[in-house]
Amino acid sequence: MNILDTILPVLRVAQAATAGNPVPGLEGAITSVVALAEMVSTMKANMDDLPDLIKRLKPLTEIDTVGCSDDLKQRLDTLKESLEPYTNRLTSLEKKSKYKQFWKSKKYEKEIQDIKASIASHIQDFTFHNNISIKILVDQMSTKVDRVDTAVQRMEPQVGQTHKSVQEIAPEVRDVNKTGKYE
Repeated sequence: MNILDTILPVLRVAQAATAGNPVPGLEGAITSVVALAEMVSTMKANMDDLPDLIKRLKPLTEIDTVGCSDDLKQRLDTLKESLEPYTNRLTSLEKKSKYKQFWKSKKYEKEIQDIKASIASHIQDFTFHNNISIKILVDQMSTKVDRVDTAVQRMEPQVGQTHKSVQEIAPEVRDVNKTGKYE
């Protein structure tokens, strides 16, 4: 917490206290100081948000899709293409002069919030489609397992018959092993 965060609530109380005060210019002066402090606070918050947001967003735009299935690669590429403009814009905002960031702090704050919402929406969309893909894959695997299970069940009587046949010839095989002669 910085000094501005401590002073701003005090200034707002002073602003409320001077409302309707007959001293000429006092209410206007306090209101101006509050507005100025809010602009500085907003600018500082924006400057604090930008590097962190860029740091978290950049890896999403640099995901390596080598070895991914075509479907996943396509979805990742779409996500990367959707997020790339936001990364560029946030980097551009970060490079703005402090003067410009100060005077446009409210505008930039809204833009940053809109960008955050858009990023969240793109990630949510990506996740939603991934969940559908996972469900489809699980269903396909379940169908294949059911087919294998059916095939194994059909083979069980044959395995039982083969086992019975082996047991029937087992005494003869033992005799051959003992005598070395087959009759």
